Amino acid sequence: MNFGNNEDIIEKIPPDHGKQYGSMVSNVDDDGNEVAGIRHPDVAVPLATSTPWNLRHPDVGAPYQIIGLTGGPRGATVPFKKKENDNSEDVRPSIEERYDSKEEYLKKISEYSKKMIRDRFLLEYDLENILDRSETRWDYFTR
Repeated sequence: MNFGNNEDIIEKIPPDHGKQYGSMVSNVDDDGNEVAGIRHPDVAVPLATSTPWNLRHPDVGAPYQIIGLTGGPRGATVPFKKKENDNSEDVRPSIEERYDSKEEYLKKISEYSKKMIRDRFLLEYDLENILDRSETRWDYFTR
């Protein structure tokens, strides 16, 4: 925006608008998870949709205001339904449709994490913590 020629004083209100630029945000996959960047095992082998933003609760006011991208409260985790026949309007495949068992899920997490280690995006040191956290997430989302 052009507020005038003087750097120290606003001379023109409203300012002249320059060329618009497009929004640079990541595309999302069918689960609603972002596809750009380095995908954490929780996102690549998902039990939920994870977003870096969140909508405000209506009780707080401004329920359509997105928060979380610029240091505000954390993003959202929206778990998949547990079973295919859960009465839900959620169109994302259920956990049951994605993984035959907890063991299969943890195997996929392990395989993806080991690939990330080979590609130097994770440290070997992190593998045990990732597997422990994934097991905890499975237990929480499937209880």
